[in-house]
Amino acid sequence: MRLNLSTPSNVTWKRSLSGFTKWYQILWRNKPIEPTPPYSHICQIGDPILRRKADRVLPDDIKTQEIKQVILSMKKVLTRYNATGLTAPHVGVPFQIMLIEFSKENIEKFSEEIRRIREMETCPLKVIINPSIEIRNPRKIVFDEDCESIKGFSASVARFHEVCVSGLDEDANPVNWTTKGWLARIVQHEMDHLEGKMYTDIMDPKSFKCDHWYAVNLRKGRYEIRFR
Repeated sequence: MRLNLSTPSNVTWKRSLSGFTKWYQILWRNKPIEPTPPYSHICQIGDPILRRKADRVLPDDIKTQEIKQVILSMKKVLTRYNATGLTAPHVGVPFQIMLIEFSKENIEKFSEEIRRIREMETCPLKVIINPSIEIRNPRKIVFDEDCESIKGFSASVARFHEVCVSGLDEDANPVNWTTKGWLARIVQHEMDHLEGKMYTDIMDPKSFKCDHWYAVNLRKGRYEIRFR
């Protein structure tokens, strides 16, 4: 039997195919507009910004609109990702600016036993510019650590038990903060980012793992890790 190419059903089919072809061509012709920093997302490992040592912020520039905008964007991203620490390089800006926050919501994700073992305590939002760190207790503790820039993975990392971080806040006032346990770990993790380092540089390589490996197996590979 020969197909009559002029039949109504075939004409409809050809129109649909033509419409799909045009849509596909438009999709690839109109490339997404590349965003400019500060981003509303967190950069991922491989982005050169994460391997660059961040620049100090001049004290006179702290209250400028440019720096205020960077800090505001960082606060929004920290909240959106429900992160506990963030640096300016995370949002594509090579400045020495660090945010730390460990809220009640963050700590309630962990059992009482884990909180005790890891010495977790809440911490209100802290903005520290041009931070420097001093080791107060050289004893190192090993725990699993993850990073929003290495989404979906973690590894065992040794960190100093107690540190003191100093710098300036967003109003250019001096900051001097001594902390230990889990908060000290967060501080050291973020300080590494300002030096262009990541936890993968100092981790136990054999401990590096995908945190979703079981779900991947359970769903026969049909599993998605979202970056936002």
